[in-house]
Amino acid sequence: MERLPSWLRKLDAALEALPEPADPMTLSELDGYLAGVMVCPDLVMPSEWLPLVWGVKDDGTEAGPVFENETQLHTTVDLVMTIYHLISRRLGSGDGRYAPIYDVHSETGEVVCVFWLLGFSRAMSLRPESWLEIARGDDDDAAMALSILMALATAGDAETDLPDDELEELLAEAPEMIPYYVQELNDWRLHRDASPLPATLKVGRNAPCPCGSGKKYKKCCGLN
Repeated sequence: MERLPSWLRKLDAALEALPEPADPMTLSELDGYLAGVMVCPDLVMPSEWLPLVWGVKDDGTEAGPVFENETQLHTTVDLVMTIYHLISRRLGSGDGRYAPIYDVHSETGEVVCVFWLLGFSRAMSLRPESWLEIARGDDDDAAMALSILMALATAGDAETDLPDDELEELLAEAPEMIPYYVQELNDWRLHRDASPLPATLKVGRNAPCPCGSGKKYKKCCGLN
């Protein structure tokens, strides 16, 4: 793993320090997981995705969270939310600022994105049906981005449809291409959420705005 800012090194250490039975994500896995949560077609609240950061038992139930004290709880959660909001801001800027956190092989220096992909795949499993909206939509770029990320995430599975040579080429290019694909999915989500209301949909002027802003329709989308 390349040299990280001090706060990310602190988060890495905080995750490793969680006592059993917690089985927390690695920093790279967490980064992929949060990116997947961020670009998911459905909103996933922290109350749902956060417990899985601490690990899952063999029976599929959550292993934690397990914290030794309240200080450890607040420190760890605050650091996780910091990286969550950082990813949100960088993807939201739309200028290619999102840079995934990958592992680096200690001996060869090779960039390894397998744990990032594992995290992204786990985020997809939170809302498996919602991703079909992208696959079945008319945005070819977003559909292609999703298809390639799914192929990368299942690269080690026996059921992978790609020929070995294509798979090797895809994996070799993955570290540089992943941020581009994630940005495509986030742009799709933002475009969909900003789409105008269908003409057949009638909303009362004093009703909550369907865009989810929390404002009344007349003071939000109804102004246009």
